[in-house]
Amino acid sequence: MKESDLFLPVKKMLENDLFCEVHGEVLDYDVVGIGKGYNVIVELKTSMSLQLLDQVTDRCGKADYVFVAVPKRTKPISRVAKRYLKSIKVGIIEVDLDIPSASIVQWGGRQRTEYKLEDKVNDRTRSAIGGVASSEMRTDYKDTLYKIKVYLKRYSRMNINDGWVSIEDLLHSIETHYKNPKPSLVATLQKEWNKDWIETKVIDGVRHFRLKKGVKIEY
Repeated sequence: MKESDLFLPVKKMLENDLFCEVHGEVLDYDVVGIGKGYNVIVELKTSMSLQLLDQVTDRCGKADYVFVAVPKRTKPISRVAKRYLKSIKVGIIEVDLDIPSASIVQWGGRQRTEYKLEDKVNDRTRSAIGGVASSEMRTDYKDTLYKIKVYLKRYSRMNINDGWVSIEDLLHSIETHYKNPKPSLVATLQKEWNKDWIETKVIDGVRHFRLKKGVKIEY
């Protein structure tokens, strides 16, 4: 069982019972529900654990309602865990994967928050599946790098300037997710973990980038 297996039943419950627009993997939250006048965070876990309790404690104050969602099991959730979650106003959702369906088995209470999760969602999060491992997840960062790789690949085939593209040309051709595109993109493309596919140098005082030969483009 994976955490992502819990997502669709929880999503359906949030939509039908709490009237939320549901998003997956918003910042580091598994599930976010955007309601009218309130927001919801749900953390998906395959079992009730100390790690989960620590994680949801950190979520307190980030949404009007915070829940943990765990699979329904024969053995009941411990009273200690239920009391602790109640004390920090975190609710519990149980997911019956046999049906499948999700239901609230304990309400936590409304939290005091000024955090605006509606400013953190977008088209990507609207189609994302909560609980997916980060290595499998589609992110704005991955989208930006993928578009750059494709552009540089096409540019190298044109035999112009030996494949070197200025940062200005990149920004003119590629829409990025950065609020301050030029300094952020220059810094990102020079990071150690990107050196296996891109190279850079300064030409006439302007930073240029080029796709390394033989790089295969995969998302």
